Amino acid sequence: MPGGGYDGYEGYNGTPAEISWEATLDALQKHLAQMPVDDDGRPQVTENLRRTFSVLPDKNWGNDQKVFIFGQLDVDKMIPVCRAGLCPWWPVFTARAYFGDLDGLKKIHEAFTADKGKESKPGMSATLTWLSFPHTLRKGVPNVIEPKVISQLLDWGADANYENGEWLRTALRSLETEQIRPFIEHGAALAHISRELGALRQANNRQQAEKVEAALPGAVFHTLADSESLLETRFIPGVSGMASLQTLFNFSARRVQEIYEAVHEGKVGLNSVSFADYDTAVLQKAAKKLEELGGKPDALQDLLDKPVRAGKPVLGGPRA
Repeated sequence: MPGGGYDGYEGYNGTPAEISWEATLDALQKHLAQMPVDDDGRPQVTENLRRTFSVLPDKNWGNDQKVFIFGQLDVDKMIPVCRAGLCPWWPVFTARAYFGDLDGLKKIHEAFTADKGKESKPGMSATLTWLSFPHTLRKGVPNVIEPKVISQLLDWGADANYENGEWLRTALRSLETEQIRPFIEHGAALAHISRELGALRQANNRQQAEKVEAALPGAVFHTLADSESLLETRFIPGVSGMASLQTLFNFSARRVQEIYEAVHEGKVGLNSVSFADYDTAVLQKAAKKLEELGGKPDALQDLLDKPVRAGKPVLGGPRA
């Protein structure tokens, strides 16, 4: 297939490059349609098909072209093709994410997890980047950014803060609330979120900032203030928009400090409580979280030895 496809593809009006994409896809679909099946109905790779894929100039294709062509071929037939090393898994897998096909995505993931064959497995984080902003492979072929697909990739190990948060920040300034929420629910770092929210507000992009804020209520973030202090940040609905409750667990001073701030209302509330007057179960959880983050709360064993009791009500309401 010189040039990456068949020139003069009938019934398609586009640029020469687009015709090549469409014609190559059409030709490969016809070849795959001729694949024989075994007694269990599984497609079999033939020598003729091997020759077909061996002459493809796909090494000269850009990533968009690979996803457009390989990603629109029959999933069940591409699985043995990929296992045979005739095509990489990643464009086939990426395309299922790109087009919002959760069932197809799961089928391919199951296949390469069970037996990847001669090809390497695709990266979950790299796949997620294709859903971090609206993208068009070419005219008329945009990505379908499905929140369920984003969540699935994150469940499979994609890093919400991939490449130092670059793709997360891209998502925050590009996506809708429902598309942003899975990133928040799967470990998006508060530092990256705060940075991008600040940039959106500085640029007077209130509409996008509000989309990000709408994804935050219910989210809980933990950061290491120092080796003996844990900062917990919770976002809760306010009267006129987002509000935050920050709780600093200071294991050195044995005190809990709380700051409630309603950004759009200009309200700030402060509260300071000694460990002796605070909910022991909450302190135990905070101590464990501090250790998970690399901190060293000196009072941990003392806290764990105390009987669990309810502390007095604190600013912001009870927490589980």
